[in-house]
Amino acid sequence: MTARCSTMLRWPDGLRQAVAKAALDNNRSMNAEIITRLEASFAQQAQSGERAA
Repeated sequence: MTARCSTMLRWPDGLRQAVAKAALDNNRSMNAEIITRLEASFAQQAQSGERAA
């Protein structure tokens, strides 16, 4: 089961629009785009052996 939480974000200038465009280009919701990118980032970090900041 997927946990649900609501989070308020302070978006840097232009980032929200970039995520919205990427989501549209990839036929995803903004939520799905953010989750996909976060998962890819953590997977890449795990492969390279980097430690989380």
